[in-house]
Amino acid sequence: MQQNISTNLESNKLMDNNLLEKHKNDPAWAEVMRLYSGLFDTQDERETFILDVAEEDTSLATECKLSSGNEEFFLKNSILTKAIKQLKDYKSKVKDDFTHKSAMTTILSLGGF
Repeated sequence: MQQNISTNLESNKLMDNNLLEKHKNDPAWAEVMRLYSGLFDTQDERETFILDVAEEDTSLATECKLSSGNEEFFLKNSILTKAIKQLKDYKSKVKDDFTHKSAMTTILSLGGF
């Protein structure tokens, strides 16, 4: 019975991750992503999730990070580094307005100027 409970929990976690992966770029799901970022059992799981979000949307990752009262220096610096790289890429070659706005919002929100 214990094994069934464990298997069901892992199955639900997989389903949740697949569902979130499917909707992570959907603005209508942004609030769900912010709320979900606070439900992890460990800080490492939370940071991993938020850094994964940052790969697609640094602004949403910043909102997830700021939803916690913890300082989380590593997480803050990682998101800022990603946003700064996005701005440099925008200037040099990639002209993606969403990424540019997301990077600017991130830097301003996290005080990385």
